[in-house]
Amino acid sequence: MMIWNMPFERWYLGLFLLGFGVYLVVRARARNDLRRYFRGDDCSPGLDEAVERRQELEALPLAAWYVPGIINVLLGAAVLGGALSGIIGYGFGICAFVTSLGTSYLRLRNRGATRAAALAPRSLTSVVPLPWYPAAAIVSIAPLVFLDVPQAAIAAICVTLAAIATFGFAIASNSMASIMSGRDPETELYVDNRIRRCRVLELFAVGMGVPLVFVAMVSPQWTNTPLHTIAGVLVFAAWCGFVIPLLVRRVRMPRFL
Repeated sequence: MMIWNMPFERWYLGLFLLGFGVYLVVRARARNDLRRYFRGDDCSPGLDEAVERRQELEALPLAAWYVPGIINVLLGAAVLGGALSGIIGYGFGICAFVTSLGTSYLRLRNRGATRAAALAPRSLTSVVPLPWYPAAAIVSIAPLVFLDVPQAAIAAICVTLAAIATFGFAIASNSMASIMSGRDPETELYVDNRIRRCRVLELFAVGMGVPLVFVAMVSPQWTNTPLHTIAGVLVFAAWCGFVIPLLVRRVRMPRFL
């Protein structure tokens, strides 16, 4: 079957999964490069060396990107081949991505030879303001509204679990001990705080975006009830409210796709 004769949901999500998977595999080394968090900073030997030491301490495996990348490529091929529904493939693919990335971040615990305590105690709201936590909870469970849609029920569960896990990983990353070698504590603490902030924002943005794509694909095709519409509007508003101000203020946050 030619691609223009396929249902929109099938070819769009099939190509999305293929492209996303290829991107993760091809850009794995670039995604692992911590220097991307410091673009635009004044270059100094001390900062460059601190980033390099942090890179060596983390030693984040490339498999953190390769595994979900390959899984998404296979899912994309299955969707385009008609062996799997596009929306279900999306749910499985996002679960694979979030699980791999989140568990890889959590494995970084206790990697540093030195622990540092910031002068200001680290709190749940040190990176993300408090109102966004209940908003994240609402966004996470919003896909469950679509459980009454047979074509989307399994995907709704997968997307909900992926969103909850993403926000959980963000909270855990925020509370992790600092990763430092101890050679230049002041600079290394700056590096640690910058990386922590970027990763927490990255995970929150992903958590907001995962349900948004699901709702955007499901709502026009199979649903038209007021409850579904309200869920879609809430998810869209939360995503816009969180991501757009970050972009407008030019907060240094990584490109996560």
